[in-house]
Amino acid sequence: MTLPSGRRVALSADGERPDEPPAGEPRALFEDALDAFESGRVTLATTDGDPLDVAVLALADFHALRAVLTHAGVLHEEPVDITCGNCGAELSASPCRDLEIAPFVDGELDDPDLDRTEPFDTPLEVDPILVGRVRQARTITLAPRTVGDAKRLFSWAISPWDPLDAGVVDALGLRAVGDVTEPERLAKVLTDASDAAKRGFAEAWHAAHYPPRLAAYAPCEACGARATVDAPYDRELTAWLDAAPPEAPARAFVSAEAFADRAMEMADALVARLPEPARAVAVVIEDGTPDVDEGGAPLMGGYLPPSDASHGTVSVYYRTFRAMWNEDGPYDWEDELRETIEHELDHHAAFLRGHDEVDDDERAAIREEEARAVGLRESARRARREAQGSARDFLRSTWPLWALVLAATLYTCATNR
Repeated sequence: MTLPSGRRVALSADGERPDEPPAGEPRALFEDALDAFESGRVTLATTDGDPLDVAVLALADFHALRAVLTHAGVLHEEPVDITCGNCGAELSASPCRDLEIAPFVDGELDDPDLDRTEPFDTPLEVDPILVGRVRQARTITLAPRTVGDAKRLFSWAISPWDPLDAGVVDALGLRAVGDVTEPERLAKVLTDASDAAKRGFAEAWHAAHYPPRLAAYAPCEACGARATVDAPYDRELTAWLDAAPPEAPARAFVSAEAFADRAMEMADALVARLPEPARAVAVVIEDGTPDVDEGGAPLMGGYLPPSDASHGTVSVYYRTFRAMWNEDGPYDWEDELRETIEHELDHHAAFLRGHDEVDDDERAAIREEEARAVGLRESARRARREAQGSARDFLRSTWPLWALVLAATLYTCATNR
């Protein structure tokens, strides 16, 4: 398999499969994975067959191995309880089990977004961290770390609210917070940091050591939305992330009533610009759980073509706009609203012309996005399997007809002799 660094390795494991986590309190984070390598239950080698010590691997490579070994059942995975961001239903996810591992096996780790990590030895922007009585820093600088370098971090991470020391700072690869560079002072700065500052630090640190590809989709059975869950879920600074939920925007999003009023004003003006036959379209502002697209993403808007019983319908989903505001911060929602209504009216106009090429483009974009996550080779393999399955299903359901055709052909041949 190929690791995030580009290193190619051969990985093998014995037949044991853990049904439950190791007994007793762990001495260090990722102890099960480290023990699997150190005990010889899992072996790692170069592509030439030379033994490879896991301690020399970059952290991103080690975490990819953890995910793949857990996916294969070599390491135990506890289910993760999450809440659907679309409808609020409670979900249970097993992200490593559901991880797409084909890109690692096929060596397709060149996606500019999914395979990118934050750079080392370069200041990274973070939420403000207090470095004096009132002075704040807004950047951190990290150095690359190997598994061997980070073992002190793994031990400390079992009790992540204990004070940090210079050893943990070195294991983190933390070189600077703003202009502060002394290890002892860096340890105190992080120890004394607010929960919000620790969260910001953890997000930046994880982004340097975990490519976005190390995540899986958890489908919601209630509404069809897909949540993205870290794989592996347990990470060095997960406790810091969980301790301080993201702060809500300083300004609340507009009320459903105000949103609906503005949406209808825009819709009336935009529909009036359409040719007369196309104006027979209803615009509905939905305040309930948004529908989702084929990829499981909550929709901002949707279009239902006309039928014998009704005109075409454009739907706009208030909660999706509100969720974007709450998760990503304030934005020009009126501009997004106008674009959404215009886009759904484009669907309407295309349908009335006889072919909705806008819908074709959207479906193609969803397929392309899925191929990026699954991998091009695996996508091709799945397409072949689906085609073969369709052919088998066709023959299975129509064989009586083909038997009759064959019998008729044989009879015709026999009588014409």
